[in-house]
Amino acid sequence: MSIILVHPNGEEPQIKSAYAVPSKKKKTTVMEQVSTLVSATVAQLREMDAAMQAQEDARLQRLMDHEREMQNNLMSQLVAMHERISRESHERHLELVDRILSRFPSPSAPSGP
Repeated sequence: MSIILVHPNGEEPQIKSAYAVPSKKKKTTVMEQVSTLVSATVAQLREMDAAMQAQEDARLQRLMDHEREMQNNLMSQLVAMHERISRESHERHLELVDRILSRFPSPSAPSGP
């Protein structure tokens, strides 16, 4: 079932709405508002990008500092190991020399009967 509205004098009814076609001035104003909004958004995105880049730089710097600290700790451990191994090796060398020399008669001991 459809309802057809017919104006009493036979003319088609005119529809009036609150929306009016914007004038040239209003179009320019809307375009200016859009442009301003886009510019503000772009500026905000640039600020966010710069902040994120600064955070990334700081994170990378912390990572590099941590890596340097780890390398320094490793080098300290290696130096300590080297010193210990060298000392132990020197002690073993002295022990071997003592053992070898102990097999030979002492030069101060009397020789013969």
